[in-house]
Order: sequence, then structure tokens, then C-alpha cells
Amino acid sequence: MESMTAERPPVPYPAPPGDVWVAEEAGPDWQPAEAGRKCRALGPGGTAHGAPAAVRQLHGLHRRVWWQFCLQHGEGHWIEDGKVMQWVLKDEPGPQPPES
Repeated sequence: MESMTAERPPVPYPAPPGDVWVAEEAGPDWQPAEAGRKCRALGPGGTAHGAPAAVRQLHGLHRRVWWQFCLQHGEGHWIEDGKVMQWVLKDEPGPQPPES
């Protein structure tokens, strides 16, 4: 398995004016991968990528199954302190009103 605390990937693109990127824990459909699992992403010729998996995602509507991915193919997710993290675009906090 890849490092349980990986470096944060860069944000997907510059934040629009008034927004900021925030690292947040991913939802329950994302978890750290099971030990010893391999990335399911397809490589050249349609063969499995095969790198050690770091994250897993729950797929399917009727039959829910976990798909394992390495950090390269984990759709921008990473592991931080044992949790799967992701970038979320939020409104930038504006000036706070003075306390009365």
C-alpha cells in the first residue's frame, strides 16, 4: 500500500475570485484501500495498472462493490492521518462583523 500519509496533490485549478480550495475528508464512499490490493485502473492494452492501491471507492447502485485505486488514479483523493481527503471549492470567508 502507498504511504498512509501522502503529500497533498495540487489543487485542480486556480480558485475563482471569492473562492478558496479547502482540504476536507471525503464522503463514506471513499476509504483507505485494503492492504495488499492493486489499482484497478487500466493501463496500456487494457491490462490492469497493478500499482499498490491507496484508496478505494464504493461503486454501483444495486450491487455495491469497492474499487481500489493508487494515488495516481484516485481522482485527486489522498490519504492524510488515515483518512481519505479531497479538495473542495468553498466561498472565501469575508470580513467578520465586529463583536459587540
